[in-house]
Amino acid sequence: MIDSPPVVQPSKSRSLMVGSFLLGAALLVTALFASVLVIKSHGMMGILAAFCAFAICWISGTLALAITLHTTGGMQAVSGMFLSIAVRTGLPLLMCVSANIFGGPLAEVGLFGLILVHYLVGLLAETCIAVRMVSTYSQRVSTS
Repeated sequence: MIDSPPVVQPSKSRSLMVGSFLLGAALLVTALFASVLVIKSHGMMGILAAFCAFAICWISGTLALAITLHTTGGMQAVSGMFLSIAVRTGLPLLMCVSANIFGGPLAEVGLFGLILVHYLVGLLAETCIAVRMVSTYSQRVSTS
């Protein structure tokens, strides 16, 4: 009997870490540009709002990437995509609505707009990362 070499499973956790890092880098650049723009009109509260928007969108994007990667290749792939869309959209939307309802200094300096800008940049970056991760994972699994 011939023993076949062990099948190397692609590391989903490593892919998630790299994807989260790339998403965070794209959102960090956005936060830095937004900080430069808002510091003139709103000072340090504007910078704080920009980095709050960065954190909100990075967390929601990373959770969506984790859901997408976890459900890739299974029968629940479509459900996983819908859940990742809900998480990706729901968390920033919930934060925007909460900030506008409760008010406060961050809402006054434009947290809603900053979250919107970060959301759009994050959506573009996350879509590219997710497509790359899923296609790489599918290629590895199909060649095994």
